[in-house]
Amino acid sequence: MKKRGTALLSTTLILFPLLSISPVAVASGHKNFRHDRNIVSNWKDYYKGTPSFKLKKDPTMARYNELVEQAEKNVEDAKENIAPFNKIINNEQKNIVERNKKNSQLNKEIIVKTKERVSLATKVKSLEGQINLENDEVKKQELKNKLNTVKSNLIKVDNEIIKISNEKQENIKLNKQSKTKIANANKEVALLRTILAKYERGLNKSIERKQKYKKNLVLDILDKNNEGSRKGHRHAIDDADELAIEVGELYGTRDGARDGEEDGMISGRDKVSQEARANGDRAGATDALERGTETGRNEGLRDGNYNRGKQDGSIQGIHQAQNSDAQLRGSQLGKEQGSKQAQINGLRDGTNLGEAQAISSNESKALQRKEIDGAFIGAFARTTPVYPTGRDRGGRYNNRATYKLAILKEAYKDGYNFTYNRQHRRHFNERVEVVYESFYSKQYQRNFNIFENMDYPQVREESFQSARTSAYNRDFPGHRSNARAKYERIAFENPDKNGSVYKEVYESERSSSYSIEYSSIKEEARIDSKDETYQAMYPVEKEISRKNAHSSTDNTYKTAAVLKLESIEVEEVGIDGVGSRDGIVQPNENKTINIKVSNFGNVAKKDVKVLVNGVSFSVPSIPARTTATIKAVAKSQVNGTLKSRDKDQVVIVAKANGKIEARHFSSISKGILSSQVVDNGLVQYPLELDHLALSSELIRGKSISLRARVSNKSNKKYSGVKVILESDTDGVIKKGFSDLNNFSGAKTIGDSIVSVTKKSDSYSPILISAYLEKNGVIVGDATNALSIFAKEAFDNSKKVVVATDSHHSLRNTKDLIQRAGGIENVALLDTSIRSANQSVLTKGLENKAVVIDTNGDVLRKLRTTLKKSKNTALISLSKDSFQNLTNLSEIYKNSTYAEFNIGNQNRQTGIRFANPRLNKNISSSLPIISASKTNFTKELEIAKALSQSNDNLLSSLKKNIKESNFFNGNAKIEGLVEGATIKSFDEIMQVNGEYIESIKIFGDKDIADKVNKDKALFHNKLNTALGSKAKTDNIGLYMFASEVFNSLNEGLNKHKQYKKIMREAVTKRLFTWKKGIFGKKRKGALSEIEKKLGTISKVSKSVSSKLKSSKGQHKPYNLKK
Repeated sequence: MKKRGTALLSTTLILFPLLSISPVAVASGHKNFRHDRNIVSNWKDYYKGTPSFKLKKDPTMARYNELVEQAEKNVEDAKENIAPFNKIINNEQKNIVERNKKNSQLNKEIIVKTKERVSLATKVKSLEGQINLENDEVKKQELKNKLNTVKSNLIKVDNEIIKISNEKQENIKLNKQSKTKIANANKEVALLRTILAKYERGLNKSIERKQKYKKNLVLDILDKNNEGSRKGHRHAIDDADELAIEVGELYGTRDGARDGEEDGMISGRDKVSQEARANGDRAGATDALERGTETGRNEGLRDGNYNRGKQDGSIQGIHQAQNSDAQLRGSQLGKEQGSKQAQINGLRDGTNLGEAQAISSNESKALQRKEIDGAFIGAFARTTPVYPTGRDRGGRYNNRATYKLAILKEAYKDGYNFTYNRQHRRHFNERVEVVYESFYSKQYQRNFNIFENMDYPQVREESFQSARTSAYNRDFPGHRSNARAKYERIAFENPDKNGSVYKEVYESERSSSYSIEYSSIKEEARIDSKDETYQAMYPVEKEISRKNAHSSTDNTYKTAAVLKLESIEVEEVGIDGVGSRDGIVQPNENKTINIKVSNFGNVAKKDVKVLVNGVSFSVPSIPARTTATIKAVAKSQVNGTLKSRDKDQVVIVAKANGKIEARHFSSISKGILSSQVVDNGLVQYPLELDHLALSSELIRGKSISLRARVSNKSNKKYSGVKVILESDTDGVIKKGFSDLNNFSGAKTIGDSIVSVTKKSDSYSPILISAYLEKNGVIVGDATNALSIFAKEAFDNSKKVVVATDSHHSLRNTKDLIQRAGGIENVALLDTSIRSANQSVLTKGLENKAVVIDTNGDVLRKLRTTLKKSKNTALISLSKDSFQNLTNLSEIYKNSTYAEFNIGNQNRQTGIRFANPRLNKNISSSLPIISASKTNFTKELEIAKALSQSNDNLLSSLKKNIKESNFFNGNAKIEGLVEGATIKSFDEIMQVNGEYIESIKIFGDKDIADKVNKDKALFHNKLNTALGSKAKTDNIGLYMFASEVFNSLNEGLNKHKQYKKIMREAVTKRLFTWKKGIFGKKRKGALSEIEKKLGTISKVSKSVSSKLKSSKGQHKPYNLKK
């Protein structure tokens, strides 16, 4: 690590003088811009940075541009003045050609007609001669008839010839006139061309002066731009030096301290572990000697006494049969079996003992400890500090200049900023690595020395116990086997004849010998002979085999490598230095594999490979008699998805000849030293962001904060972490979260600001997601994205209102907005908004057409609002909605229901009118219009009319109705007229309702009289607005009056439903009626209107005629008698 830093420092110091050469100095070798002939068009090629100005904004340049534009206008005007005369010339020349062509055709026609005349004249003379000669009166009359016909044709031809001649003479006359016009036009053109030439010369001079000024201005701009660039370069170098020293010292000291601590701790732990293992090995060997000897002694004494007792018993038994031939044959067979058994057991025990002794001898010796760098050591290590965000300007930064021209100040500023910004970053990157490496190396070595020389009691104890157990298990079998063989021989030679083992065996053998038949003498002799032969040959065979095995095994250790895997470690080393060794396995994180291998042989091992998930990596040579820790021998990457387990299949392979070389292998036949699946833990990010939420409800045009909870699950503190917010809607996120620094544990952040400004984005789903990033590496993400939408506060300037609960159904809300005219044209009364609409909810609506969706919380929230509303019409979108509104008894008690046919639709439209005359809780009739959710265009036009005050409605009718739109099916005029007519029905029905309530025997006729006396009623206001007669400026109002009179007259007197609702006392007072049997006739308002309608024909017979022929075309019902 230290060597690497020194080498990098040396290289950087050598390159530094070259890297820090000024770009201005380099650029000075390029072509000077003053030598560029096309500098005016090419000036931006020499400009440092992007111009923050436009040349035309320079005041003098602007004046030159104005002069050129004026000169160009003069030229264009002169050309335009010439154009009409050229047009005259061209047209007249064209006319002359056409007339000459026509005259040629006329000449041909005259010739033809002349020939025809000659022929007819000849016939006349001929017929006249024949008539004079003919005596027969009948034939004579026939000839006269023919003569008359020919003379008639002759006259006709003469007339045609005269007409053609006249046309020809007219063309000749017109040609003379055209030539005169052409001559006059040419004179004018010649004069105007002189003026044009003068203007063109003026234009060329203006352009020349402008180009000259522009060139000088460009040269000045480039001079000042270069001057700014040079100064910016000097300031950037000095500021970058200071920043590099500050940042390099900060990060170099921090990283050096951290890495020195980690590496020193590893080295110190390893040193303590080696000392403890050596002590543990000695302690384990001592324990194995003591306990192995004691156990072997006990087992050997037991076996020796057993064998000797058995031998002595057998001898005693054999003595009785020693004179028979059975003894001889048994002895011969026993010798053969004893010899064979001695060879087998001696080979087995001797080999095992020899191998164990040689293994113990070779593997009990202390090995060297060595750490070897693998191919990927440092591959994912620390990186030099990056250019710090928000530190791109130092104390020397000053881009201001003192030139008179603003454009030169801007040029200086652009050059200064361009070079400063680029050079500041570039020089920082060059210098910071040198500074960083210097401080890194010092702090690394200091911390490495401290932590390398520390004691690690836990490591010491664990290593001691591990080595002690390993040495004990290694040496115990050999000591046990040696002691057992030794004491077995001693006990056999000097048995304890008073001991229970000896006595039992001896007695058994003696009793058996005495009791056995002659037939068993042979077997007894065989056993005695076998034992005797075995005891004689076994030690010899065993020793021979022991020596051979010891020599062979020891030779293997001398001539080959004997490997043993001690451990496998997978280290997570981050992504580009981020998240290294933080205890968290994160997606796509790099990993290195460390292995610890002991080589007990005297030969280095060079053919070892590590396979990680099937990918092969070469292992550096493992030195002889060494326990080698090979760092970063292989690499891998986290490929699992979040919440999965990350595992690596690590297989270590090598060649091994014989069982001693492969004694620690898991598969000798496959050459596998070890095969393990290493579970690295759960794949997750070190940081987590959740509970992403808004601080309050999102209203378009208002800014609110976004909050979230972040937590650090790793074992390291994190700094420089950016919280990246993304939205599928542009411009929503106005300010992001601040960076996380020195962060551990968990906390709530809330300094991000969101706002929706575009109306088109209201009530559209907005998805906000977040993730955490450090140096371009994702270190955490939001568990769930945040789905929101912006609501619209009520806009009182709009006449159409959509009342809805967007929380109940956002899609339904969007559909209603679109069908009602779009977000730009309607006001939203969203009852899900908590506070922004409180004023309108409290005060009520006025002059509004309301499309109301009663789903969700709408009715409950709007109950009081509707009661306080005035001149407001409601459109319900379903039968249920209509009924729910009707059920608002505090508004619609004593209401009237009527059906209309509006907009030429083939269906009845039900409308319920409240009656403010009977219900003092309300101030207007709040009509409910039944409609379809999918199409309520015509109903909306009716509602717009019903929601206007009577005065405003009359003004609108007068202003908008024209003869051109009243009779041609214009939908808006149709809706306005029908709505105003329905309003008249409504007000009359209100009086009718009041009258019905007053009925006892005869009813209160004063109430019925209100239809005439209440001047606030729409039809009475209409009568007043009509004046005494039709005029040009009120003809539109008269056209409406004609329609409303016909609709009311027919509807109230003939329509079955309306007649059923109305009382005759009310209806008749609208027309001519008598009070009492003998009373005088009185005229109601409608009768007065009818009389005035007769004056329309005096203003416009066309309108009068159309009104009569299309009478009742806008009536809002189909007549049902």
